[in-house]
Amino acid sequence: MTMIKNIFICLAFCIAPLLSAQNSFEGTVVMQHTKGDDEPMKITWYIKKELLAYDLEFKTPEGELKTMRFVPQALTRMLLITDPAGSFRYEVPVANIEAATDVKKGMTAKELGRGNVEPKFDKTADVEIQTPTTKTQMEYTFDIGLDWTLYADFFGSDYSIAAMLKLNAKGFPYKSVTKDDSGAVILRNELISVKKEKISDSFFK
Repeated sequence: MTMIKNIFICLAFCIAPLLSAQNSFEGTVVMQHTKGDDEPMKITWYIKKELLAYDLEFKTPEGELKTMRFVPQALTRMLLITDPAGSFRYEVPVANIEAATDVKKGMTAKELGRGNVEPKFDKTADVEIQTPTTKTQMEYTFDIGLDWTLYADFFGSDYSIAAMLKLNAKGFPYKSVTKDDSGAVILRNELISVKKEKISDSFFK
């Protein structure tokens, strides 16, 4: 009996860190994405533990406001593209999603330190990212402990997520500024809001 009890205690200590390492966040993160001089786009991330989806809200050249939903499906290796109303539905094999050339040629990521520079989160970290043509300053939070290895091939052109993978870090990148060789800002991601709330499973189907 004592031996069985000791085995259960040992298992409890082994399993507890694994359970605590899993992402427990459920809610939305709203960000603004700006590429060069283009019109900013709003990105709404839907996160339910390890499930992930995001809406892109943007204006067409005609000035019409559009929203498209993207659902990276780790199990089927397909990227589902639809809209919140469900009026269209496309699936793109992850094999058709190519990483950015400068990320493939060589990217370095270095964590600069941990602080509390964003009041919406308790624990954050600063990261410096470099490619042959760009330099990015990125911040991420440990509060949303996403494991990006589940979605690595879906985000091969995102400097921040590529850096998370290189650092083997679980978290959520909520802010970044990317500059080219001349120092001009070519990409900017800014946090608008974060909210813990129940997310329906329908967002991920």
